[in-house]
Amino acid sequence: MAIMVVVMMMIVMMIMVVVTPLVNRTFQGNWWIPLLGVLFLPLTVMTYALVTILAGCVSGWNWLWVLGELLVDLGVNSYPTRRGEKNRRSGRGFASEIKD
Repeated sequence: MAIMVVVMMMIVMMIMVVVTPLVNRTFQGNWWIPLLGVLFLPLTVMTYALVTILAGCVSGWNWLWVLGELLVDLGVNSYPTRRGEKNRRSGRGFASEIKD
């Protein structure tokens, strides 16, 4: 489920980059920040772009939106790691899951 969220946000961010000028206007022509955002923190970059377009700039309480999405991104990206660590601690690995 978490991987589907990440993939969907990457697709939405790519559509925003290609179809609309929002991301280009937000990052003032830099292409590498949105590219890194699509790869690593798609929700955070998308929220930053939307808040910048809607509010004019990200300042004050608007940073809470970006911080909230950063926490969601980090949670979604860390879920597979936490699950793998839990499986290693309990002695279950990939091979034991196949046998069951």
